[in-house]
Amino acid sequence: MNHREKYWQKKAAGICVSLGCKKPACEDHLRCPEHREKHREYSATTRSKVAYQRHMTALVNRWRRKRIADGLCVHCGKMAVTKTLCEEHRRLKLERYYANSKSPRSAKRCSLCGEPGHRVETCQVRGGDVPSIEEYATARNSVEAG
Repeated sequence: MNHREKYWQKKAAGICVSLGCKKPACEDHLRCPEHREKHREYSATTRSKVAYQRHMTALVNRWRRKRIADGLCVHCGKMAVTKTLCEEHRRLKLERYYANSKSPRSAKRCSLCGEPGHRVETCQVRGGDVPSIEEYATARNSVEAG
C-alpha cells in the first residue's frame, strides 16, 4: 500500500493523516491537535518565503488579467470605462495625480536672486534694466555660496 492509499484510508477512518501518527483527528480536520499545531507553524513560516510570494504575485496577475479581459475595473469589479478602471477609480487616480504633481522649481523661484515667490521679470534686485551675463552669473553664484 503506497502513501496515497494510506492517506485516504486514514482520512476515511478519522485518524490523523500525518506519517506515523495513529491518534484520532480533530473534528472537521485531518490532523490530531499536536500535528495540527505543527502544520500551522510550518505554514506560517512558508508564507514568508520567496517562492510563496512569487506564487501569490502570479495569482494576483492572473486575476487582474481575467478582470481586464472581462472588461471590469481591476479595483472594484464594475464595468470599466478605460481598459482597467471604472469611472470612479479613473477620477480618483486623476485627482491623486494632479494633487501629487508639482510645478517645476523654476516656476516658483527667481533665477536671478534665488528668492521664492517671484520670477526674474518682477525681481526687485533687477532694478528695471537687464543685467549683463557677467552680472547675472555673479548674482547666481553669490546666492549658491550664501
